Amino acid sequence: LPLHIGKLATHIRGFSPGIVLRELSLDLPASQQPPLALREVRISINLLQLALTQNPIASSKISLVGLETEIVRTTDNRILIKGVPSSDATPDWLLQGNHYEILQSRIGWQDQKLQQPRIEFEQFNLVLKNHFLDGSHELHCMSRLPPQYGDQLRLSAKMTGNPFHPDSLEGDVYLEASNLQGPALADGKLPFQLHLDSGSGDLKIWSQWQQGQPYHIDG
Repeated sequence: LPLHIGKLATHIRGFSPGIVLRELSLDLPASQQPPLALREVRISINLLQLALTQNPIASSKISLVGLETEIVRTTDNRILIKGVPSSDATPDWLLQGNHYEILQSRIGWQDQKLQQPRIEFEQFNLVLKNHFLDGSHELHCMSRLPPQYGDQLRLSAKMTGNPFHPDSLEGDVYLEASNLQGPALADGKLPFQLHLDSGSGDLKIWSQWQQGQPYHIDG
């Protein structure tokens, strides 16, 4: 589909030149809903890393600002992102880049495996770093929770495996949530089979994972 770019700017920070694309829109029929919305794209490349690796993708950083899209966990435990192209239903090509960011965004989450209703996260911020030396992936996420569930959610993880195939993941995960609301979470929406039947509370959990399952939990 044709992509319209309203404004383009360039910059350089240290050894990292970059471009910024703003006022983005897809040329769609008036009756067709766009698969995603995006306010700004920032793309930069680390020239020192490029000289060492000779790999432009592995030396790049891509930031998406003001993204609005949907993420789905399917019944067979795959992660799909609406509007992100892929030849095998999951966007594994994202793991070839070095550094991705999603900033100041709104994300819808639908868990088909647990048959839970759609949840929308506002002020969603995410960082994904792929470390090519040891094959690990570093993920940091912070978001405002829907008001009926609580205030704030924070997630940090360093794992090996494919994040879009959670059954393959092994590593460490930290999860923090503030002011969780018992009435909205009484039907089992908390991780690790935790329950909050009434009142409110904060949550901090450190966990270790193998084959997509936690085997050691502290909290």
